[in-house]
Amino acid sequence: MSRPIPEPKECSFKDLHDGTGGFSPSNRLGRDAVGSVYRGLLNGAAAAVKAVTDDVKIEEEVRLLKRLRHPNLVCLLGWSMYQRKKFLVYELLSGGDLHYHLERSRSGEVSFPASRRRIAAYDASKGLFHMANLVPAMYHRDIKPLNIVLDKKGTAKMVDFGVQDEAHLKVDRISGTPGYTCPIYLQTGKVNEQSEVFSFGTVLLELLVNEAPALTDGRGAMIYPLLEKIQPAASGALRRVFEHAELSAGWKMPELEDVAKLALRCVDFTPARRPLFKEIAEALRPSQRQDSLRPPRYGAEPQGPAKNLTALDQLILCCVWTPVLSAPTHNITIKAEPKDWEVAVGRNHQPDFFEKVMDQESLSKISRTHFKIGVSQNQLMVSKHSSNPFLVNGAPLEQGATVVIRENDMLTLSDPPIAVLRVQLRFLEARPAFLPSARPTGAMAVLECVKSICTDVKGLPKEAKRIAVNTGEIVEVGRRHQELVFDKLLKANWFYNISRTHLKVCFHATELLLQVQNLSTNPVMVNGRQLKQSQSGTILPGGCIAFLARSDGKEETTFLEFNLHMDAKRNWAFETGQRNP
Repeated sequence: MSRPIPEPKECSFKDLHDGTGGFSPSNRLGRDAVGSVYRGLLNGAAAAVKAVTDDVKIEEEVRLLKRLRHPNLVCLLGWSMYQRKKFLVYELLSGGDLHYHLERSRSGEVSFPASRRRIAAYDASKGLFHMANLVPAMYHRDIKPLNIVLDKKGTAKMVDFGVQDEAHLKVDRISGTPGYTCPIYLQTGKVNEQSEVFSFGTVLLELLVNEAPALTDGRGAMIYPLLEKIQPAASGALRRVFEHAELSAGWKMPELEDVAKLALRCVDFTPARRPLFKEIAEALRPSQRQDSLRPPRYGAEPQGPAKNLTALDQLILCCVWTPVLSAPTHNITIKAEPKDWEVAVGRNHQPDFFEKVMDQESLSKISRTHFKIGVSQNQLMVSKHSSNPFLVNGAPLEQGATVVIRENDMLTLSDPPIAVLRVQLRFLEARPAFLPSARPTGAMAVLECVKSICTDVKGLPKEAKRIAVNTGEIVEVGRRHQELVFDKLLKANWFYNISRTHLKVCFHATELLLQVQNLSTNPVMVNGRQLKQSQSGTILPGGCIAFLARSDGKEETTFLEFNLHMDAKRNWAFETGQRNP
């Protein structure tokens, strides 16, 4: 049961002055068009104190903000007026805004999983639905990732309102941010729910593909990368979303399709065709599995069906991010026991692992026993034993606390993070005796080399020219990961044109679609379309991936080609030169 939202109260200037250390620059969190924001303490609780400019009509602002009492809208705690100074006091949200999380994901610093993105969008849509259904209705007027902020429990809230109520549908000053603002609102100055939905739909597209709607180029001119990539008003927009969806977020069909279709409806140029926030919130409502990832639910019983862990053979903690390694490949592999069991994880127990994935400074933040993980009563559990920070799917865990986790959950060591581990499970029934980490039975994609500049591939055995991709998994392709394959296909002068991690690929069996992201500075061609570094594309069976490079300063040459086909063979990966995790 959620706590009641406190009513805002008038605060004394002295309390605000003392609570912010005299509005010390060290406590300044940032500034916007109407003032600076400071971290402070009010009645012993953390708060954000906004010193607003003299032209802001604070009485009107407080009157409007008092109406916004909802768990997904930042809470106004109070206000103050002292001489010509004016202040608004809000709850402090410490989980970072969506812009921050998308930037870190784009740079490869830390993953921002699709499940977390959808939950944040769902939270924001509920807050905006509440605003639009007040009487009279109220509108935010500046919906963008920067204004969707997570609290310490991971709940998303709308902040920084340029609020307007329905009594003033036409505004004198256009609010909003280029790229997010509805074109009709820009033309007419009239704000309504449909114009707000357009901005929210742009946010949804950004969450899918992680491309900014608007930027300034080197000459100061405005460019629109998201619009150029997706072209939402043109035929084939849905396919283009699939091609450019951020692979590292782990978007899967049909969830990607559902959210993409919703986003494209939101940015329809005809306002009457756009859904309203009630429908948007219903469409984004997480499934039981996704909702179990929401940080406030940790410690509760897991929802939805769970796997039978009696057949568990191995629990693998895959290192998916660390500042030391650009493409971590090290894992902690734990042998499961037939009944309940628990294993300690920390620098005393897996010293080789931690020394490989982090430097000495980071290593000092890993406790001798940092956490314990194991199975109890057919549930996978993790418990924190360290006083150092430890997060489960982004939610901080208190020392001594135990929570239920599941496959693909993320365990983050320290805050800011020094390593991120993904939980993976291997079951007995899915593993032939000769294959250490085979995948479950089912259709898989096979990339087979059909052309090499160095050799006649027809005479090579299958294992020397094939790369298998199982349904739903992300596979890294490069000389670090398929060394045996590329060593057979290329001579030394061409071998190093394959980057250590050149591509990331993911196979969506329901769509027979292989998603490809280029991670190399060398371009690749996907079905004749060139992908530069960080760009993504998709291919269907029969499609081609071509690797390009320059030789001796000449024009770019295709030195390697792979065709895509399907293979339903069980656990085919053992035949290839792939390195199993």
